[in-house]
Amino acid sequence: MTFLAATPAILGGMSVGTAVAVGTTVAAGAYSAVQARNAGIAQSNELKAQSRVEGLAAKQNEIERRRDLIRALSSQNAAAGAAGVALDGSVGAIMKRDIRDNQNDLLVSSANSSAQSSLRRSQASNSRQQGNIRAVTSLLDTGKSTYGMLSPT
Repeated sequence: MTFLAATPAILGGMSVGTAVAVGTTVAAGAYSAVQARNAGIAQSNELKAQSRVEGLAAKQNEIERRRDLIRALSSQNAAAGAAGVALDGSVGAIMKRDIRDNQNDLLVSSANSSAQSSLRRSQASNSRQQGNIRAVTSLLDTGKSTYGMLSPT
């Protein structure tokens, strides 16, 4: 019985129901803030992983392009050799053009891949920041709600 008699003094004149409501609001707000932050981190990690996967796919694509060029050049070389044609002149010029075109394609592909990777890293950073902002907003809203419960009307 002594505990119940001392309760109003411990709660500073607030009712037990109000204290429970304030405690619940604070706990829910803190939980919401942690969840918002964790969601931002998870999205950031997902975008970073996506960037790595896209980078690996771009490298694989580059390897395939180089293999295709080697096959084409080998085929042209074999055809020219079978026909007894020297590799200088028009056949050599075609091979040089194919090599140059392939190198240009690889440069463009590499630039595009780099830009995409940079975009994903930027999105990852923004996601983390947005999660932190949502967490702070949640805490501020919790403070506002708690103040509203405690302030006299």
